[in-house]
Order: sequence, then C-alpha cells, then structure tokens
Amino acid sequence: MKILILLIALIAFGMAHHIHEEDGNIKFNVDLHEESPIGFAVKGQINPVDDTQNKIGAFVKLANEYIPILENLSKNKAVLEYQRRWQINFIPGIDITVYWFFDLIVGWIVEPGDVAENFYEVTYTPFVWGSTYGRTNGTTWPAAGYFRIGVEYVDFRMPTSFTLYRDGRVCFDSFYTVNPVHLSSQFGGALRECKAEIIDEVLNQQPIHLGCAYTNDIDVQFLDEDLTNRIERVILGETCIGF
Repeated sequence: MKILILLIALIAFGMAHHIHEEDGNIKFNVDLHEESPIGFAVKGQINPVDDTQNKIGAFVKLANEYIPILENLSKNKAVLEYQRRWQINFIPGIDITVYWFFDLIVGWIVEPGDVAENFYEVTYTPFVWGSTYGRTNGTTWPAAGYFRIGVEYVDFRMPTSFTLYRDGRVCFDSFYTVNPVHLSSQFGGALRECKAEIIDEVLNQQPIHLGCAYTNDIDVQFLDEDLTNRIERVILGETCIGF
C-alpha cells in the first residue's frame, strides 16, 4: 500500500464528470462543484479483476486548476489530519483552551454480492470525506463551558457495481452522490457544585474536604445548516466489457 501526498503539481482534467473503460480499468473523473471556480474533484480507476490497480485521488479546484491533495492506492484508507492546540491563561483560575482540527479521508468500501456458478457480484465504493472544526473550552472555579463550530466540507461516494462472469465478461453500472456542505455549531456549560461532610470531619478531627463536581449541564445546538444541495447522478448505465 502506497500513500502519496502530492502538494506541488498543478494539473487540469478535460471533462467535468466522466467514466470509461481503458485497458480493463474503469476510469472516472468527477468534478463535485462543476460551476464553481473553487471546489473539489476526484479522479481514479477501478479494476474488478486486480484490486492493486484501484486508485482514487482528491483534488482542490482553484480557477479551473486541480491541485492533488491525497491519493489512495488499492482498498485501504489514506488520511490527512491536522490539529493545533492553544492554551491561554488570563488570570489565575481562568483557563482557555482552543483546538482546531482538519481531516480528509480518501478510501474504498468493498461489498460482496451474490455468488453463483457462473458469476460473482461485488460493489466498489470510492469515497472522499472531510471536515474541519474548532472548539474553545473555558474553565473557571465556579463554571466551565465550551463553544464548537465545524464544517463538513466534502462527502462524496461513488458506488460502482460489477458482475464478473466466468466467461471473462464484466458488466457494471455506476452513480455518485455528493452530500451537502454542512455547517454546525454548539455551545454548552456546567456549574461547579461542592459538598462537604463538615460535622463528621470536625468530630473525627479530620481536615475539611470539599467534594466538587460540575452539574446542571446544558448543550445547545444553534447552527445546523446545509450550505449546498445534495447531488446524485447516474454516471453510467449497465455496460459490459470483455477481459
């Protein structure tokens, strides 16, 4: 399994979305946001006979130039992750922690289907999923709280179903879905409550000990919005080729 992270080359592909057979490989090329100068695209190939030939790449589109971000060979996932953490102390007793996370996953789902003496069914689903979010946690002695905001910026799946026949013929069909870019945010908090068995500790001549815990938790989601529409398209109806 090789994972290639390519951040330097700029390439352009011809058609906005396309799938075709070439040398036994089913090649695909999908622009997720065709009309936008900024967006995502995926490109790759599926070989139902030799899965070492399978590959999928994720690209960022900037003014019709395509920047390769992550490429996955075969069926295992390739993951690009980034996170940062900042700790801020305003005054003693007030702590602020800020996190930022970025994730991009490129991979495959393989689902076997029916099996008979003369055929075998399998569905390959290349996918690209990515999200980014930030979170701020605040802690003081009497209370604690948090605020989180995130964007699921890409969620692409392309199920391609194959029927492999014993005589060397392969039939396949394919479609893809792009789920909406999704924005969400939440905030929450809790109060600190302390209890002590003062009388027992005094009678037993023990140090007075406060048992404290955060209680009365609240969690509120105030943004939960789709920023784009869901897209679902048939790329290719049932097509048969010979190997």
